[in-house]
Amino acid sequence: MKLACLTSIIFVLCTHVFAQSSAADSTQLHLQPGISIEMHNTNNFGLSLGGMLGTNLGKTYAPNYALGIYADVIFVNQPIIGQRVKVNLNHLGIFGINFNVANYYRNGQNDFRITPEINFSYQGKVNLFAGYNFSISDHKFSEIGDFKLGMNVNLVR
Repeated sequence: MKLACLTSIIFVLCTHVFAQSSAADSTQLHLQPGISIEMHNTNNFGLSLGGMLGTNLGKTYAPNYALGIYADVIFVNQPIIGQRVKVNLNHLGIFGINFNVANYYRNGQNDFRITPEINFSYQGKVNLFAGYNFSISDHKFSEIGDFKLGMNVNLVR
């Protein structure tokens, strides 16, 4: 858990170094760093916090893209924690797809999952999403369901 939190903090700090400051040159990719908060349900409530990089977030009629690194906690009797990478693509800031790769662990056991999702977005800043978890490891936590529903809030500058 400490590693996941430290990774997210370092990611957010590093994004400030790589963010472009001049909007005059349209040939450059102007990245927006930020923090992302997710609430999700996969048979049990989960909360995620992460650092993210995106482009065109907050623009109504432009496609937006984002990459995030998250620390996840699923609240059960013995909490399940995990590290996750998420890629997000929204068409015209309204409708999009996400792809997650996560490694959940508890008591020395791992559950590696991939989760494709569809989302409905408000300009890439607030997303409602639904997805399906595919466990691709030998061990599968029974507390994590196959269907995933949630909301994501991206706080960008």
